[in-house]
Amino acid sequence: MHDELTEKIISLAGSLPKDEIQKRLDECLLNRQYGSRLAPEREADTWAGAFYDPDKEVFLVIGTGRLHYHKELIKRLKKSQTLFILDWKLPLIAAALADGMDPDARPTIMFRFLRSFPEMMLSIMGIFDRYLTRPIKFAIIPPYQFMFPEESEKIQTQLKEFITINLVRSVTIELFGLEWTTNIHRNLPHMLQRGVPFKHQAGQFQNVPAVVVSAGPSLEKNIHLLPELYDKAVIIAAGSSIETLVKEYNIKPHFLASFDAGAGNYPHFQRLDTKPLRLIFTGDIYPRILEEFEGILIPVEASSKQTYDLYKSYGAPTLGEAKVGPSVANFALDIAVQLGCNPVVLIGQDLALRDGKSHASGNYYCTDVGAEDLSTFIQVKGNVDEFVYTSKSWLTMLKFFEDQIKSYGQQTIINATEGGAFIQGTMVMPLREVIDQYMTERRKVEEKISSALKKPPEVGGPVEEILSKVLAEAQKISVLINRTLPEIDRLLIKLKNGTLKQKNQKMIGYIKKKEDQLLASEVYKHIIRTIIYGRIFYYERHYSRLSAEQPRNVELWVAEYQKILFESARDALNVYLEEVSPATGNTDF
Repeated sequence: MHDELTEKIISLAGSLPKDEIQKRLDECLLNRQYGSRLAPEREADTWAGAFYDPDKEVFLVIGTGRLHYHKELIKRLKKSQTLFILDWKLPLIAAALADGMDPDARPTIMFRFLRSFPEMMLSIMGIFDRYLTRPIKFAIIPPYQFMFPEESEKIQTQLKEFITINLVRSVTIELFGLEWTTNIHRNLPHMLQRGVPFKHQAGQFQNVPAVVVSAGPSLEKNIHLLPELYDKAVIIAAGSSIETLVKEYNIKPHFLASFDAGAGNYPHFQRLDTKPLRLIFTGDIYPRILEEFEGILIPVEASSKQTYDLYKSYGAPTLGEAKVGPSVANFALDIAVQLGCNPVVLIGQDLALRDGKSHASGNYYCTDVGAEDLSTFIQVKGNVDEFVYTSKSWLTMLKFFEDQIKSYGQQTIINATEGGAFIQGTMVMPLREVIDQYMTERRKVEEKISSALKKPPEVGGPVEEILSKVLAEAQKISVLINRTLPEIDRLLIKLKNGTLKQKNQKMIGYIKKKEDQLLASEVYKHIIRTIIYGRIFYYERHYSRLSAEQPRNVELWVAEYQKILFESARDALNVYLEEVSPATGNTDF
């Protein structure tokens, strides 16, 4: 029995050290008390009764052992509900197999046996990503919480972070999709007629230090050191920090980085003398900022948003690329890296409260948070303090920073914030020490910037011609959508009434052809999908699941999805055209 069981584990869990499994398997079979020692079935029944929810579609349970809990939960499952059971502890998997668990017993009950804890975490994230739009419930069985408290806490922490980050991302796209697409259309004249592409600055500061200034509350601790760095490092102000730098301390950075599309970005620039400033920005920035900005404009393409590619296909020039993230500080960090700077030093990057303050004094967003309001905040490791309080949105930015820094390889990133949340991948060092170690010689920063700015801007094709071509293509796609929708309605009537005949199959082929034309169009890829991302993300998964579960009705589900797709595309394009058409004719430059 032992050999057969060992082989089954190996086949399920992958290629594993057989002798190690055999040793742990022997221990496991001698002592298989992985449920309650008193009344396991009764405790499992109580747990399953509390955990089960008839309105949930998917259940994800961590841990196997003697399967008391799973058996009681399975008794309650409806045929339409799916259960995932995951484990990474081989002896406990062995016990489950010895108890008669059959991984293939029921198609809606799926076992996943992983070779390591990190591999299991990837599997958990994959399940949540796949079923993000469906009602899902998660649990770690009680014996595992007791036997593996550290892993249990780690699972729940990482899962909470994953869900938070994905929800923030989806909500951001839902909120700003229309602004991202319409702003770039309005901003194109400023970008091409006034701007000097970022690519002329990129790579010009090899191994010159940079300081990325953010507006966290600890900025006040070391901002006084910045003036002495003006020719020893490239100083980049991230977004709203410009208010504190200029208005509170009269410090002019070498560059200001900004990309926020909403009107909330405008107050940072109000009553600000912009003549001496250089603004590095993406095309979707709030248009009024560019209209009133009197300094030098340096446009850059956002590598994660391809809207500008639509305009490049009609003659707009390449600008150079930079990564954007949930925070403008993520953008500013990548700007520094693209400039060639090393090391890059972060200051004011708290991502946490400090003495109850959210931002530095004088900042538009600065608020005080009392102890009674900390229930919505999350404790994370601090740079100086053992832990600090961060918000869900700051946590998203922090995790993005960590992935971003990891992608840079050998790039040196120093966190000189002197407070705030710890960012993995950074060296933590006070700014005074950073200056003494890395910023002792003059670097001719202004001279290098001025030299790059003297390069003639690339205008590309005439702006009006580019905008007109984009609008014409959008109108063309609008016609395609409006002609296809009545055909989809007719097809749906036939499918629902059961009157679709074999000769009508060409109807399905015609609509599929029109769908392919829509999805292949540059207007859909760069405008429509950005605007309808949230809705279409949900329905793509919803109808894909229905088609898999009810293959007999697949033609109906496909047609219903096509109707939602075309209606959503029609509505998005109508709003887009309504927003941008007047701007093309009424803007005076």
